[in-house]
Amino acid sequence: MIIRNAKKCQMTNKRYTWEHTPISPPSPPMRGDAPTRLLELHGRHATGAHQYAVVDADLFDELDAHHWRAKPSASGRTYAIRNVRRPDGGTSTLRLHRVVLGIETGEPVDVFFADGDPLNCTRANLRIGPRSATTRNAAPRRRHRKCCHCGALFATWAPHGRPGFCSDACRHAAAIEAARRRTAAKQAARIPVTCAWCGTDFAPRRSDARYCSKTCRHRAKNARRSAEQNASSPARFCGWCGTSLEGMRADARYCSRSCRSHARHHAAKSPGPPQGS
Repeated sequence: MIIRNAKKCQMTNKRYTWEHTPISPPSPPMRGDAPTRLLELHGRHATGAHQYAVVDADLFDELDAHHWRAKPSASGRTYAIRNVRRPDGGTSTLRLHRVVLGIETGEPVDVFFADGDPLNCTRANLRIGPRSATTRNAAPRRRHRKCCHCGALFATWAPHGRPGFCSDACRHAAAIEAARRRTAAKQAARIPVTCAWCGTDFAPRRSDARYCSKTCRHRAKNARRSAEQNASSPARFCGWCGTSLEGMRADARYCSRSCRSHARHHAAKSPGPPQGS
């Protein structure tokens, strides 16, 4: 039997329909007249109607030997769970209704509640079905949320726990703003450093930064190369005025254009340049 449901959205005034197949009860039928007891739950979510879970009386002593907690899921329903340690050192979560039916962790089956109460874990209230039936029988839940970027209202099928955006443009803009905030926070947390070339204080992007810009880094590199060349080569002087050529090209003979012009002009009139002045 296929059931057809319909629902009208209050915001957009549109009508949504879906179909689902109800899950048939297991065979043989569960006992409905068995005595029950209340199993106390713990944790910060165990308040109000979530303080106790209903279990069969014959399973109470075995279940009460463990520490069960009330834990809400992403869908807003509260289940009774407990954590166990695996042999490999990890942690697994056991749900009370699956333990009652003896379903191992990871089995591709789901448990449904006849009265819709996930804390009523009596055998008579539990129904077993394949995991594919969960998708078919889950009615769509369309929610109206506010866009996290522009603040506009929009309809979505996503759970409340996820950040919602009305369009891809808002999602992209929000990601850019988040990246800028992270960059600004990192820059604010950096300790100012003095540039080794120009002496300007700057916020470094790397812990080993020494220069404030590429220009200062290249100028410092050229200065180091010039110093190394001058240290390895003998002292050189201008061929006209005798000024030291330290820091100039390796093939430089004069300190300036003026000295080069004077030397060429003097060489045209007399053989050889003067000895210096």
